[in-house]
Amino acid sequence: MINQTSDRTLKQKSDIDKWISSGARGYFEWCTGSGKSYLACLAIKLCNERHPDKQINVVVPTTVLQEAWIDDKKGHIKVHGLKNVNVFVINTYVKETHDCALLIIDEVHTATGAKSKHFNTVIDRTKYNWILCLSATLEKEHVNFLHKKGIGCISKLTADEAVNNGWLSPYRILCVPIELGDEDREKYDKMHKEFNKHFATFNFDFEFAMKCVTNKDARQELATKLGWQVNRIDAAVFNWNRNMRLRKEFLYHIETKIDAAIEVTKVLGMQTILFGQSIKGADKINTALGDKCVEYHSKITAKTLKDNLKKLRDGRTKVDYISSAKGLEAGFDLPNLQLGITWSRTSKALRATQTLGRILRKVEGKTAYFIELYVPETQDENWLKKSLIGQKNVLWCNSIDQISQIIESDKQKLV
Repeated sequence: MINQTSDRTLKQKSDIDKWISSGARGYFEWCTGSGKSYLACLAIKLCNERHPDKQINVVVPTTVLQEAWIDDKKGHIKVHGLKNVNVFVINTYVKETHDCALLIIDEVHTATGAKSKHFNTVIDRTKYNWILCLSATLEKEHVNFLHKKGIGCISKLTADEAVNNGWLSPYRILCVPIELGDEDREKYDKMHKEFNKHFATFNFDFEFAMKCVTNKDARQELATKLGWQVNRIDAAVFNWNRNMRLRKEFLYHIETKIDAAIEVTKVLGMQTILFGQSIKGADKINTALGDKCVEYHSKITAKTLKDNLKKLRDGRTKVDYISSAKGLEAGFDLPNLQLGITWSRTSKALRATQTLGRILRKVEGKTAYFIELYVPETQDENWLKKSLIGQKNVLWCNSIDQISQIIESDKQKLV
């Protein structure tokens, strides 16, 4: 039940009043676990009161989030007595045009910006009177997209503000180095050297190199500048892009990091969610952790995915771990999760924020830990540092052994 007089609820109601004052048009950038969904429910209740016969569309990126709305026992629609609400997954929503009184876009970063491809047509495909957008983290391109649509910021709430307010559990991010074996180190160094050889053609300018991948005029411009034939630039583009892809795939599948993730999970014994970028790695972790683990990725049927989440949520089963390949980076809610582990990553700050948010739900007495496993002196370390820009409570460890020492020390401080 929602405590209607709590500080958080009063802020949510106050901020919805600000949204109404802004013409019922705007976005909220609130950290995961802080109450974004209830903001949406408050907006829907207002629409139900003022326009009782009008349709409300909620657009979400995943079936997990859709289920959180439509579940006939615990879904937001049932719990809050909402009316006239249709909940769509974004990939089906953009196939048609729509008409509604209120459009709510959850995880709006998936529906904004040039990189969202056809998903960024959600707003244009909808005739609406009111619009409310929600996200834990918006990057510059997302904000610019929304501003061009006349959708401004109503309020922001960071994870640290929510922790200080007592709305989320305190947390630590532990960055733990995992060394490559001699053979893998030699392989990586050779691959990285080859990548840089071709990268030099573009003066080590990543944005320009990417432009040359897709833009024929940019390749011609570079050929003229260097006094080269265009086919030589074409070859450099191909080899640079190919080696970048090979390096990325190598870093996504490092066995020593996967083994370390398994070891840490077993040793700590907390309810844990593990994130990676490959299904093969997620499968290996699931197998190694046995019947205490379930997995979640795109190669598993929808029914099995739903059953796996149910097993993890059900305190009567022995399942304490879930191994995911990208699929649960957003929208998965389980308050008792105390440990998150990333064993392969991208450089996106959005990914780091979303995955951290999975373990921050408030439980009395809980301190949450997020372990970022990385390979030092590789692009993996660069990606990690870039993804953590702006994050607080980050501790760079010397070894995997330090994890238990830090957690035990935190426990002693609470005694």
